[in-house]
Amino acid sequence: MNNRQKLIAVIMATTFCGTAMAGEVVIQNHEHERVAVSFSDLNINSQAGATVLYRRIEKAARQVCGITHGLKPIQVINNEKACLAASIDSAVASVHSDLIENVHAS
Repeated sequence: MNNRQKLIAVIMATTFCGTAMAGEVVIQNHEHERVAVSFSDLNINSQAGATVLYRRIEKAARQVCGITHGLKPIQVINNEKACLAASIDSAVASVHSDLIENVHAS
């Protein structure tokens, strides 16, 4: 993630932090990089809506954790996986939706 992307992510997170009930969830890594994920356009009480939100959460977590393709040391891969899992777990929990939890568990 370049500096411009990081700045945009931080600005978005600062603007939307704490608004999960209003249709936003914030993905954050241990270095405090954040991305806000909107779901105000989704019915998260439907399976389809929950699935779309989960995909958005995964995409944002990959961005926040700096997941890249290609060859890298095993320690980097392990760190990326741990960041991804923690970021997704936290975001899913913050939505407070059984359907999102079920999508995450499957």
